[in-house]
Amino acid sequence: MNVHAAEGILGGGEKVEKTDSVTIEWLYSPPDFFFKEVRIEGNDYRLVCDRGKCVASMEARFYERNLSIRDELHQQLEGRFLGAQLINRILYTLS
Repeated sequence: MNVHAAEGILGGGEKVEKTDSVTIEWLYSPPDFFFKEVRIEGNDYRLVCDRGKCVASMEARFYERNLSIRDELHQQLEGRFLGAQLINRILYTLS
């Protein structure tokens, strides 16, 4: 999982001050695990999974106020993958 701002990758606890948005990325395999693009819309974020990559985007202010959002979104993704796994019976990896 990587967190990106307009000016680079953020480290743990590093402030996001000079950017307007933050993206968090996960990679998954197999890349065709989902039959079609998956979109999850939250009040303050958008999460899209397609072809082996999930990307969450949000305003930097929201990320700064909710530093646990990475873990919360990861748990939400795990739930989505586990649900899909019941249907397609394919093992996956999410990182």
